[in-house]
Order: sequence, then structure tokens, then C-alpha cells
Amino acid sequence: MKVIAIACQKGGTSKTTSTLCIGAGLHRAGFRTLYIDADAQGSLSLCLNAAQGLNIYDILIDGKPVTRALQTTAQGDLIAADGRLSARGLLTRKGDESRLKMALEPLRDRYDVCLIDAPPQLGPLSMNALHAADALIIPMRPDRLSLNALHELHSTIQVTRPTLEIYGIIVSMYDGRTTAHRLMLDEITEQARALGIMVYNPPIRRSIALEEIQITGRSIFDNPRSNAAQDYQAIVEQIILQLKGE
Repeated sequence: MKVIAIACQKGGTSKTTSTLCIGAGLHRAGFRTLYIDADAQGSLSLCLNAAQGLNIYDILIDGKPVTRALQTTAQGDLIAADGRLSARGLLTRKGDESRLKMALEPLRDRYDVCLIDAPPQLGPLSMNALHAADALIIPMRPDRLSLNALHELHSTIQVTRPTLEIYGIIVSMYDGRTTAHRLMLDEITEQARALGIMVYNPPIRRSIALEEIQITGRSIFDNPRSNAAQDYQAIVEQIILQLKGE
């Protein structure tokens, strides 16, 4: 099982949406896919219509077996989250940053790929996601704040997980009709290249279809003609090649 963290040290970068769409694309391509919601907001859980029951809190904090928290959805299996993850003092002891990695061991042969929707804040939950991951995908908006967050995340990785493979950057909410977005995409690509990070092509165009999947819980690929479905499909195909080591 390849574990991929979807992370950015900034909110509003389509982190959860990218997790949903990448997972849906991989599941559609025949990959046994697991989603993990590691964000106290539980947005991924809401989008996948998670049921009540044991979730990531019970696994990380109470030590419950990971298999008891698995839920089946139309787009792959899920380990959900809830607001209890926002409590102060969780996972602050030495060694706690490896709890998620250890908890996932029983699932290694059960899935082909695991996608972790990490919280935007740098803290115990995001560190658990980075320590559990084999690879990282960074979603960004075409703006200065996201670019700053990229450098912050890269610095964090250099200190905590210098050997972590960074698959690439997804630029989301892109409007190529605007000069500002075109210039920012060029700058992101240039600075990413300096850091040795690939930027996936194409950027994800703005689309009402992305808002709809958050409401309906359906796959973006149920609307294959949408800009978002076409853009994410192209990126999923690139990720599949990376998973296969090509």
C-alpha cells in the first residue's frame, strides 16, 4: 500500500477536494483505495457521507483496531474524523507522531493506495500524516499566500522527513483568463523547479462541478464533461504512472 499525504500549510487550497477527486479517479481505475480524514473539521468525512462510529480519533487516541473504523463508500473505503481531534494536548508526547503509521500496518496488504487528508495547521495530526506517508501531494491556489505556504511546508519536510518523496503540486481554482493567475502559475512553476518539485499539468480550472460533489457526495467523474473532471483525470493518470514507478 502506497500512502500519500495531501497537505499544505494553508487552508482553502482544495486539499479535501483534491483528495476526493484523486481517490475517485484511482478507485475508478481499479486501485483498492482508502481515504483517511486526519482533519478535525471532518470535511472529507462529510463529503463521503460518513456514518457514525469508530474513527481516526478512536484509533490514534484510544488504540482501537484500525479495521473496526473502516467504512465502505462508493469511491473507496474511509476512516472518518470528528471534532474530538481538535482537543488540546493530543499526540504531544515523544513518539506520538508515529501513531498513524503504526496503526496502518494491518492494512498494508488490503489496499493499493491510501490518501490522507491532512489538516492545514502544522501540528500533531499533520506530523502524523507526514510520518505515515510514503509520498506527498501539495495542493495550492495561484496566489502569494499559497506560495509562501509551499516554502513553509518544504522547510518542515526538510527537518522532519527529508527523505519523503514529493510527487508534485496541484494548482487549483485556476482561471487562465486572468493575467494574475497566469503569472502566478509561472512563478509557482519556477519556484517549485528550484525546490526540485514537479507541478502537475494541467492546473485545475474553476468549476461548479467541484462544489456539487461536496454537496452530493458523488464522484467528479459522474460528470465527465466538466472541466474539473477532465483536469483531475489528467492528473490521476500521471499519479498512476508515479505509483507504478514509471
